[in-house]
Amino acid sequence: GTQVPYCNGGATMIGSGTPIPCAGPKARRCEPPRVALLLAISLFSAWLPSASASDGAQCEGKPPMTPLLYGADLAVADNICCHNTHWAEQSGYADRLGFYDKLGEEVTTFYDSVCGLPLFRAPVGRTFSKWRAESETHGWPSFRPEETFAENVIIKPGGEMVSACGAHLGHNLPDGQGDRYCINLVCMAGTSNGNVTAENGPLGKPLINAARSSRAPWAAPLLSLALLCFALLFLGVGL
Repeated sequence: GTQVPYCNGGATMIGSGTPIPCAGPKARRCEPPRVALLLAISLFSAWLPSASASDGAQCEGKPPMTPLLYGADLAVADNICCHNTHWAEQSGYADRLGFYDKLGEEVTTFYDSVCGLPLFRAPVGRTFSKWRAESETHGWPSFRPEETFAENVIIKPGGEMVSACGAHLGHNLPDGQGDRYCINLVCMAGTSNGNVTAENGPLGKPLINAARSSRAPWAAPLLSLALLCFALLFLGVGL
């Protein structure tokens, strides 16, 4: 009769001892490498960035200080600054707390809510009313490079901004005037830790932290292709 190809040369058997026929003439094996498929899925899942948590260095494992200034809520600060890399406090949160009304026309320094490092000083190179108007228009305190303590703020690839203490601050959202730092009030509501050197540190554009850069751009498509190949084998499609 017609010869039917068998898996592994006909060596794969079931209860009755009957060889298992392959799915078709192009199939090479009946039993796909399921372990390899699961491994590929695990690797791909590990590659994907977390939507809500960061690495163990976030906030250096410390909670925000108490009390926070400007009426900032401790629970909101802990969630946004120390257990998050993408989300923000609600738009207009600073307005609802009367934040801008609590400030004078003079320059104010704003400190990290966890470790007390100086982060921003505003207004610099513009009036208080212009700084306030820009911040209220966008919904969050808004700073420019010349208002930023360059050594204490890190811009990650993709625009996320963190403090030197590992707290999530907000994002760099450039506009027609250049870089604009959109910052959560709850993450800049701390008090000074008394570091005189930091207080006198240079203002300017923070450097992008290349050491924490995102994974290589070819990694995602390569892993996706590997996952697709194993999925095809899992479904019994010959390659």
